[in-house]
Amino acid sequence: MEYRFHDKAKKNGCFVVSAAGFDSIPADLGVLYTMQQFQAPAVPSSVTSFLSFQIGDAGICGHFPTWESAVGGFGSAKDFRQLRKSISADPNALRPPKPVGPRPKRIPPGQWDSYGQGHVLPFPGSDASVVRRTQARLQTQHKPTVHYSAYFTVPTRFTFLLFAFFGRLLEALAQFSWGRWLLLRFPRVFSYGLFSKEGPSEQQMAQTRFQMRFIGHGYAQGTPSTPDAEPDQHVQVNVQGPEPGYIATPIIMVQTALTLQQERERCQTAMGQGGVYTAGALFGETTLIQRLSKAGVLFEVTKRTNGDRREA
Repeated sequence: MEYRFHDKAKKNGCFVVSAAGFDSIPADLGVLYTMQQFQAPAVPSSVTSFLSFQIGDAGICGHFPTWESAVGGFGSAKDFRQLRKSISADPNALRPPKPVGPRPKRIPPGQWDSYGQGHVLPFPGSDASVVRRTQARLQTQHKPTVHYSAYFTVPTRFTFLLFAFFGRLLEALAQFSWGRWLLLRFPRVFSYGLFSKEGPSEQQMAQTRFQMRFIGHGYAQGTPSTPDAEPDQHVQVNVQGPEPGYIATPIIMVQTALTLQQERERCQTAMGQGGVYTAGALFGETTLIQRLSKAGVLFEVTKRTNGDRREA
């Protein structure tokens, strides 16, 4: 959307905000909020997020449209890669961000992470892509950028194995038209009951919450003299809210719309008269984070430390 419609939206003085729901405002603004905790002369270097869900006795269930989007996304993976390749060849396209400091090592799938408080899996959604677009936009304004990694966590090894197996199955079947037909015809079977055409019950929604834990690393005295210097300042941030699909997403979308309407001048100061942007790029200088916190999607700093990364 950004590649095709940005110039047209800009010409017509129209702002278009992509991924303005649970995907991917908690991640995008959570990264920005974490970065904002590094006050000058400190600079951020990397942010890692861990998504988890708190589930009640009634369990959890996603609705069919979310499953349908996932099937379409995995099925279009080759097209996305080709599009990104063509965009990268465009001399006018955004360039990948170049943060200071080394990229944190990837966490192996299945490993228990003490900060994420669960067994780790790479997050398969759009968060990483959206955050990278925001960081690329910040780079054009000569602002600090960060390395970003997105994970989600599950509480037990058995749950990790289930996610790994059914995730691989979804990825494999989505490559074929007959596989996509099977996935869409029998969502409950191929998601181990996680998705259905009936969607979640009122009780399930009432008992479900999401939590995103962010850990940011940076340098207390500014850009280090050597590119591989270990960060010496660390911040932990928590973003949490109600059931993501039917409760948190409407909250996020309404507050996003109100912010765009009521703080349009700030948006214009940040990004000009119009265009297609991520929420992080467009709303970084607005009060959207404060609005979300008042409405029930809370952003808060939980810990600040200095010293070795292992002590964070």
